Amino acid sequence: EDTRVPHPPLELLFTVEEEIGLKGAAELQPAFIKGKIFINLDSEGEGILTIGSAGGAVTLITLPADTSKLPPEFGVFNLKVSGLVGGHSGLDIHRKRGNAIKIMAGALDTLNQTSPIRLVTLKGGSKVNAIPQNTRASLAFDSGVFDKFIEVVKTYAQHIQNEYMSAESEVSITLTAADGKKPAKAVNAEDTQRIIHLLSTLPNGVAAMSSEFEGNVETSNNIGLASFRKSTFVVLSLERSAVMKNMEGLQSQIQSAARKSGAKAKVVDSWPAWEPSRDSALLRRSKQVYLATFGRAPKIAVVHGG
Repeated sequence: EDTRVPHPPLELLFTVEEEIGLKGAAELQPAFIKGKIFINLDSEGEGILTIGSAGGAVTLITLPADTSKLPPEFGVFNLKVSGLVGGHSGLDIHRKRGNAIKIMAGALDTLNQTSPIRLVTLKGGSKVNAIPQNTRASLAFDSGVFDKFIEVVKTYAQHIQNEYMSAESEVSITLTAADGKKPAKAVNAEDTQRIIHLLSTLPNGVAAMSSEFEGNVETSNNIGLASFRKSTFVVLSLERSAVMKNMEGLQSQIQSAARKSGAKAKVVDSWPAWEPSRDSALLRRSKQVYLATFGRAPKIAVVHGG
C-alpha cells in the first residue's frame, strides 16, 4: 500500500483451516502461483529465520470392544488423571511433559495386575495435536478390593509425581466410587486387557533428535485422543518428522503395537516435511539484509511443528 517502498511483484497467499488439517493449503493448485521465491510468514520468533518444518501424519487406531454382564460383586468406580501442563505436540513434545492417556494406561495396568478390572468408559485428550492434560475412565471391579486399590493408586501417583517432578507439579490421579445406577454390562476382561496393552505399548514422545540442528526434535509421536465410539475403542495419534523415511519407521512401530493388541491402524491424513536448504540464495540474501538492518546476525532454525 505504501507506494514509496520499492519491491518486485508480490503474490500474497492466505490459507484457511490450518489447525484442523491444513485444509486450505491442500486445495492450492500449482498453476495458481507464478512466483519463484517463497517467503513463509508463519513464524513467531523475532530474530529467527525459519528454513524448515516437520512433516506429519494422523493415524487412526481402532479396536473392537465387546461387552458382557458384570458379576454382582463388581462395583463401578471413576479413575481420573488431571492437572497436567499439556502443550503443542510439535513445539512442546521435547519438554518431558506427561501424557494423560499414557499415564492412565499405566494406572489401569497396575490395577489390573492387582485384581481384574473391566472398562466401562474411557475418554482422554482434546485435540490430536495437543499433549493430553486430562483422561477419565469408569471401571468395574470387585468392591472388596477398593481399599487396596486406593493404596495402589496413591503409590502409582507418587511414582508419576517423582518421574515428572520438573515439569508436572500439579499432576493428580484419583479413584472414587461412581454415582448413579450401576451399568449391567462393561467391556469384557479380554478386550479390557487388549485396550490397556494397546495404550501401554504405543510409542509416545520424542523418537529422535536432529543431528543437523542441535536441540531440535527430528521425529516424535503424540497419542492425542482416546475414546469409545459405540462398541469400538478409538485412538488418534500424530506422528511428526523432518525425515519422512524415519516417520515411516515410527508408523511401523504403531502398526506393530496395534496388531499385537488386536487393533487396526491406518493413516488418515498426512503432509510432507519442508526440507531445509542452508545454501539457498534467498537465505543468503535474508541474512545479509537482517545483519545490515539490525547489526546482528539472525538465528537460523527449523521447527518441529507443521
